[in-house]
Amino acid sequence: MSVATLSTLGLIAGQGRFPFEVARAARARGLKVVIAALHGCADAAIAESAECTDDLEWLYLGELERLITLFQNAGVQGVVVAGKVPKTNLYGDPTPLRLDDRALKMLAQLENREDDSIMLTLARLLESEGLQLCSQVELVPDLLADEGQLGQVVPTAEQARDIAFGWPIAKAIGGLDIGQTVVVGNSAVLAVEAIEGTDETIRRGGRLGMGCATVVKVAKPDQDLRFDV
Repeated sequence: MSVATLSTLGLIAGQGRFPFEVARAARARGLKVVIAALHGCADAAIAESAECTDDLEWLYLGELERLITLFQNAGVQGVVVAGKVPKTNLYGDPTPLRLDDRALKMLAQLENREDDSIMLTLARLLESEGLQLCSQVELVPDLLADEGQLGQVVPTAEQARDIAFGWPIAKAIGGLDIGQTVVVGNSAVLAVEAIEGTDETIRRGGRLGMGCATVVKVAKPDQDLRFDV
């Protein structure tokens, strides 16, 4: 479903500023935005943000039935997931997640707990309830990087070699749905992203590189633009 056909957008808000940007872009298109802000993930400031002043409700990660009811009652047609939801939530004590019957059933259906498996299963569940998962990129194309240098720092010849070395490796782990980031130094892999996320991978690689570290982060080879880009 294209966001161009929507009148009401459901936004599942995770960590960071990205949910604010998606809400801003949706409202600029004239859409009503209904926000499901996830406890323990979404920034508390989202409840007071000018971009997010339509309808907002705080939900726990495992309250799928309540999420679906919220969106259906508000007339939501399309849904966007924006902001990181750490997969580490699926490990340890599940009590804080408040997993309802729908969430437990969804988890039981997973063949594995890779990112794509989780998101595709969620997409199918939402679609079965008349809620189509939409592309993040269609709403915020202005946030995509152009080709070429972005900042003022020009890579050295050594850093350029490390980028060229790390690029196919990052693509390979992305294709395996392990992660999307590698940290490289002197044409050697210092750190590979897995469940801990990009920030921790960068910190670990930076420590190991001791001043010689280049971060390469890529989209997956067959990136689904409805999911985290």
